[in-house]
Order: sequence, then structure tokens, then C-alpha cells
Amino acid sequence: MVISNWTPPDLSNSPAENRLVTTEPELSLARPLDRLAAAIIDIFILLVPLYILLSAPLKKWMMTSFILGSEPDFVVTILAMFFLAVMILVGYQSVCHHFYGATIGKRIYDLRVVPMFPGEKLVFWDHVLRSAIWVGELLCLGLPWLAVYSNPKRRPMHDRLCDTVVVTRAPSGVRGPLHWERSLVRTLFAALIGFMTLVVAIQIRGAIDKLKMEKSLAALVDRDLGDCEIVSSSVSEEDSDPHSRLKVAMTLYAAGLADRSCLESEVEGEIAKQIPVAPITYLAQAFIYADDAEISNSYLDEVCEMAPETVECSMSQLVTSWSDEDWSAVAEVLKAAPKGSGYMEVWGIRHYMKQAQYGNALTTLDGLLSNRELAEFSLVQRVKALFNFYKEPEAIAAFQQAVLSLPLEQGSDLSAWMCSQQLQNSCAAVSSPACAQALPDKAATEIDFEHTSQALAHVLALECKGGQGLDYMSFGEAVRDPDWQIFFAANANRTEDKKSSAELFAQLLRSEKAPELLRVEAARRWVALASPSQMQEVVESWLTFDSREGWVKIGNMLFSRLAEQKNAELALRVAQRLAADESLSPLAVKILAGITNDPDAVGERRPASNKAKEQIKQLLDSTLKREDGD
Repeated sequence: MVISNWTPPDLSNSPAENRLVTTEPELSLARPLDRLAAAIIDIFILLVPLYILLSAPLKKWMMTSFILGSEPDFVVTILAMFFLAVMILVGYQSVCHHFYGATIGKRIYDLRVVPMFPGEKLVFWDHVLRSAIWVGELLCLGLPWLAVYSNPKRRPMHDRLCDTVVVTRAPSGVRGPLHWERSLVRTLFAALIGFMTLVVAIQIRGAIDKLKMEKSLAALVDRDLGDCEIVSSSVSEEDSDPHSRLKVAMTLYAAGLADRSCLESEVEGEIAKQIPVAPITYLAQAFIYADDAEISNSYLDEVCEMAPETVECSMSQLVTSWSDEDWSAVAEVLKAAPKGSGYMEVWGIRHYMKQAQYGNALTTLDGLLSNRELAEFSLVQRVKALFNFYKEPEAIAAFQQAVLSLPLEQGSDLSAWMCSQQLQNSCAAVSSPACAQALPDKAATEIDFEHTSQALAHVLALECKGGQGLDYMSFGEAVRDPDWQIFFAANANRTEDKKSSAELFAQLLRSEKAPELLRVEAARRWVALASPSQMQEVVESWLTFDSREGWVKIGNMLFSRLAEQKNAELALRVAQRLAADESLSPLAVKILAGITNDPDAVGERRPASNKAKEQIKQLLDSTLKREDGD
């Protein structure tokens, strides 16, 4: 409908929606499709890219709060993003309509927003109100905009409340809605109301059914969620700490007695029971997401932000230092950390065993005597710490006690480890209790190369029996593991081609993929084969060995071999490195006393003694200075 110089004779008697007066001669009502197209251009082409750019920091904060499970921060971030979107929409439309009469999308289609009544002038706040109502209609899925098909002047609510109308100069302008348009809108709204009534009825019915099942669902949650069997057997029902199960799960996980699925189950159980989030919750989540460094580190940071003076924060710092292989920082954290959590002590034992600090490991193990859930872990670690600390009689006694308490599989693994360690020192160990457990007569030639300690114990036992049943070439062809293939190839040529065998043993020693026990055995055999002129290469390989436990064992073997070859200078230098690390074995101390011809200064002191360490250091320093002077 083209409106040209049109003025009703009596405005006071005309309905408001029919009073369209404008000073511009050729204005028509805008087509609904043109208005829709203009809105699409404004929103999706102009404003959405702007919103994406401005909301980027908010999206990062939203993701961080979601990952950390911080519900208040997540809600605040969502509200901030919503508020930003509203401000962009309202601000853009208000400014464009006030200064230019149209947005960019409307100008493309030659549309304008003008006052409905003559003589009126729209102020800025009128446009702000119109834009705010327009955004509210948008949040209602745009359904109020369907008024353009039913209102006589095609004015939705935002136009009617602000006394505005959208017009166009283009010849594509339209008249008021036709009858079929109004009927279509009314039918659509009727169908929508019916659909919403149906949905509400279904939801009400579902809520009633849910209330009826409340007791059975609660029982289901109590039975299934957070039910990690090994944790259930270790937690007292009388414990009032709501996080007691999760703390036990953390301790068992640290000891290798539970896996990550157990931690995840306990965390889900706490969520289902609506137990408040605590530092231990974030700490457990850090281990659950250990495969994703960014998420895991976020949880670790959250622990110390929530409770900086707790054992959980100390554990967070320890894990970070452990990942960085900063062992001095790990030691400082262990020294300052609160005691009694269980999992912190287990990580301390793992650290001390890794760094060959067996005295500290034994001291920490003594503090876990009351932790019944760690009994299996403590028994195994005590045997290994005592043996590696050169207390073999005590280790044998602890072993005999452990195999009576441990499950069959763990007992077999410990027997194989103990047997292989003893056989590396002497073939007399073939008849020891550990070897009797690990090497039953009926399976003497059945070697399981999937378990390094068991396989090595079998090989060493066969060698101690004169090599009966041991065919290195056949074993090398049958075994699939490339490290064991190298080991058997080196042994097959040991008598005929010592140089080639030594090179293969050296290759196995330097392999980072080979099991540590096999690398130590390769070093023992390389040391036995190496000539005096080759010992310098052996020493250099030893100095770069990555495992502290293996480094100590190989160093003492190397020192004994150098002393046997009368290579006093190199032997003393190896001894000096071992003494500085408090790692000289009692046998090495005896040999050292003979090399220096000063047995009274050394005696048979244990390497853990600070006094012995100082005497050995002084002795080595003075001996090396004399040799350098000569």
C-alpha cells in the first residue's frame, strides 16, 4: 500500500493502528521477507563475527571453569557471554536507528524505522527500548515477529510499544495482511499452544513417575556408584570423613593396587552423593586425566589455589616436580609435606627406591605399618629395599614372611626378583628359598620371557647348573623380544668372539627400551668380558646410566672388576663417585681398604653411615692426590 499525502479526516476517531502519518510522500509498509533478510544480514554477517572476536576470552574462562568443575565461575561466564550478546544487539540497533534510521541490513533493502504518528520525534532511549524488546522477542524464538502477518500495519510488539513502523521506498512495499495470512498465524499459534500443553503434560507425568521411584533410585546409587571393590574392603563404615573412600583410592592407586578407573568411580560416586568438592577431588581428577597434560595441570593448580597448606597441595607440587624429573625438588616437597595421608608416603617410597635411597625408603615404610590397605605394597618394597641396602639376611627373613601373606601372583613375582638378584651374586642361591619358589623342578626349562625377573632367574639357574638345557642359539631364535635376542646372541659368542659379545652387551646396556634388570645383567657380563683397555668405555657407559638403582649395582660390579684387574686409578675414581652417593657396598669397602693399604681407615662400615662416608671420602681424596702427584 503506497501512502501518498494521506491524512485521515478525523484522527481522534480512528484506531491507533490505522493512523500512519508521514511527511515523506512515497513510503509503503516493508515486506516481512525483506525485514527477515535484513535481520539475517545484521546478525549473521555483521554481528556474529564481532561477537566471536569479543567473546574469545570469555570462552576460554568458560572452558577452564567447566574442566575444573567450578560451577559458580561457569555460570558467571555464561551470563557474561549472554550479556555481551545482548549489549551488541541492542547497541548496534539503537545507534543505527537513532542516527541513520536503519541498520546496515535495512539500508540494503531500503527499509527505515519511522515514528508512527505525525509530529513525533524518536529519542535515543526510544530506540534502546525498541531494540531491547526486539532481543526479547528473539529469545522467544522470534514467534512474536509473526505479528507482521496479523497486525494491520504489520507492527510486532516492539513497534507497537515504541510507536514505530518499518517502511520502504521500494516498489516492493505491501499492504496490510490479507485474511489468509491472519488465519495462518492464528492456526500456527493454536498448534504451538497445543504442542506446549502436550509437552508440559508429559513432563508432569514423568516427574510424578520419578518421585514414585525415588527410593529405589537412591538405593541404586548407594549400591552402584563409587563402588570400587578394593576400596570398599579397605574403608571402615564408621569413618565420618566424606572423602575417606577417595583418599584410600588415591593411596591404593599410588601403590599400584588400583587403577585410574577406580579413582574415576570414586569421584563419580561423590558427585552422585552431592559431596562438596575438596582439594582431594581435584587431585584425583589430575590423575584421572593424566594423559591430557593441560587438563591435569589445571586440576593440580586448582588444588593449591583452594588449600595451599594441605597435604593435597604438597602432593600437587610433588607430581609437578616428578613430571619435570626435578628430583631435588621432589625431595624438598617430601621433607616438608604433612605426614599421614598414605598416598604421600607411598610416593615418597617410590622416589627413594628410584633414587637408590634405601635407608629413607625403609624409614618411610616403618611409618606405614598401621596402613592395612598397603600391607602387600609394604611387604614387597621392604624386601627389595633391604636386599638393595646390603642387608641380605634381613631381606631373606622379610621375604619368607611376605610370601606367606601375598597373593600367589605377587608372591611369584617377588620370588623371581629375589632369586635373580641372588643368582647374580652367587650360584649358591640356586637352593635358596626364593629360587625354590621361583624355579620348581617341573618347569625348569619353561621360560616365560614376558616376565623379565622370572626369565632371568631361569637362565641364571640353568647356567649355574652347568648350562644343561640351555641352548643360547635356540632360545634366541624362539624368543620374539629383540632385547632377549641380543642377550642370547651375545652369550652364544661369548667364548669364541669376546669382542663381538662385549659389543652386543654394550648395545643392550645402552638400550633405553630394554628392561632394567636385563640391562644390569648385560652390564655384569660386559664387565666380565672387557679387557683392561676397554674398561674406560665401560665406565663412561656406567656414568650415563639413567636408573639410580641400576647405576649403584653396576658401579659396585665395575669397581670389583677394576680392582681385580689391578687398575687402581680407575677403580678409585669409580669408588669416589659411589662413596659421594653413599652407594659403596660392604664388599666394595673391603676391596677399597685393600687397594689403599689403609684398612683401619675404612673397616667394614655400612655405606649409610655418615662417619664412614666422610672417612672414605677423605681416604679417596688423599689417595687420588698422591697418584696425581706421582
